[in-house]
Parts: sequence; C-alpha cells; structure tokens
Amino acid sequence: MELLIWVAELLFGGILIATSGSMLVNIAEKIMKQFKLSELSVGFLLLSVSTSSPELSVAIISALENKVSISVGDILGSNVTNITLIAGVALVIAGEVIMNEQNIIELADVLFLATMIPLSLLVGGWITRLTGIFLLVVYLFYIRIVLSKKKIYYESEENEYTSSLISPFEYIVLLLCIGGLIIGAKMVIDSVSMLSELLNIHRSILAAKVVALSTSLPELVVETTAAKKGRVWMALGDAIGSNLVNTTLILGLLLTLDPSMDLVAFSVLIIPVLVSSLVFLYLLSKRRIDRNGGLILLGIYVLFQALVTV
Repeated sequence: MELLIWVAELLFGGILIATSGSMLVNIAEKIMKQFKLSELSVGFLLLSVSTSSPELSVAIISALENKVSISVGDILGSNVTNITLIAGVALVIAGEVIMNEQNIIELADVLFLATMIPLSLLVGGWITRLTGIFLLVVYLFYIRIVLSKKKIYYESEENEYTSSLISPFEYIVLLLCIGGLIIGAKMVIDSVSMLSELLNIHRSILAAKVVALSTSLPELVVETTAAKKGRVWMALGDAIGSNLVNTTLILGLLLTLDPSMDLVAFSVLIIPVLVSSLVFLYLLSKRRIDRNGGLILLGIYVLFQALVTV
C-alpha cells in the first residue's frame, strides 16, 4: 500500500511538472517573440531555456533538501531523453531532413560541449562549488554567442515571431506555472527518495528513467509542434540546446548550491549520454536524416530504459 501511495505521488508530481512546464513554455515564447533570432537560435536560446524550467525546479529543490543525486539523474537522463526520444520523435514526424553545413556545425558544436562537460567533471573529479560558478559563466557566454547571431526575419516569418505584449492574466498564469513546478518538484523528489529505498534502486537511476521523462515533456510538446510546422531545425535546436542548458545553467547552479555528488551513479549514466551523443553526431555527419534515423534514436532510448541500472 505504501508503495502505491508513493508511486501515485510520483506520477501526480510528474504530471504537474510536465503541465506547468508546457504552459510556461507557451507564455515564455510569447514574451520572447520580440527578439528576432534565427530559427535555430530560437530553439537554442528561447525554447531550450524555458523548456528546461522543470529540470531547474528539480535542481533547486533537491539541492535545498540535500538530495542532489536526484537532480544529477534528472540532468543526465534528460540529456539522453532529449537526444533519443524527443529528437527521434521530431525526425520521425519530419520524415526527412536535409542539412546545410552551418546548421550541422552549430548543432555539433553545442552537442559536443554539452557532452564533454559532464564527462570532464567525472574524469577530472571537478565536483566543486567553483566548478559550478564556472559552468554558470559558460552559460552566460553561450547566451552571448547566440545573441550575436540575431537576424531580421522575412515578413512571413515576422508575423509568427512578433506579437503584442501578453495580457496581465497570462502573467498570473505564469506565476501559477512556476508554483506548479515547485510543488511538483517537491512531490517528485520526496517520492523518488522513498521509492529508491523501497525498491532498492539508486536515486539517480530512478530519476534518470522516470523524473527525466516528466521534466522532458515540455521539450516533447515544443518539438512535436515545431516538426509538424516544418521547423525541424527549431526542434533540433531545442533538443540540443536543452542539453547545454542542463549541463551549464542547471548543473552549475546545482554544484554552486550543493557540490556533493555521487560519482558512482554519475559514471553509470555518462555511458548512455556518450552513446546517444555519438549516434546523433554520426547521423549529422551524413547530412541527411530520414525516419530511419529517428527510429534508431528511439531504439536507443528503449535500450536506455531497459538496460541502465546500478
């Protein structure tokens, strides 16, 4: 009976996080439409930051409650989920993507950096508060680079990306979404802590498999919508950009608040992160990704859920 109660709380908390995160994305996108960025930059900067708000809420609550392993599992699990499940779904919907050299370079550079950061922390053992501050600086530098690529849209695009200011009611909804993220994160962290003890599963692994899926649902909503509209580059930019946000802003904030971290579970989760990144980079190198490429990524996600354990 106790097990069912905690499972129910985990599911409710996950749904609350996913719903609040998705609503927040819609409002945040409307607020940020006044910025005229390239399509890929919109995904990298605007969507990736707002869609990573669930991971941010989990990181803050877990750090305050000295349960950072849950956030670590969520961060690394979300990175795998973004590259495999979410990008895979977007590619299956898009059908076929022909890539130009500039977009390939941008995606590959961001993915490489997002992957090398956690690997470097593990190999070097740089799990300190100073490292956290450094990662926050890297995130600010990343924003500066993206903003430097601002461009003016054609008239047809401008209608989609510019609008009037949002209403006061939407600001209230925005505050409610933030509250929903906080409450949902609290419920998820408490339930994961109890379930990990009852099921004898490490907190970070449980978080990587279950919590990461719920915190990644806003990305799934955004990318599915973008892919259906034919803006697959925005979808891919969101997926890869979210990974960099996770490993700079969120991981940096987590280390700054609480630098304690379980490297054993970290070392287990870095393997699927590396595998999914390498496969995605290989698909990029072919300059053309069809539905088969998306199905390969989805297959990796299934293997991740089935095989990763500690």
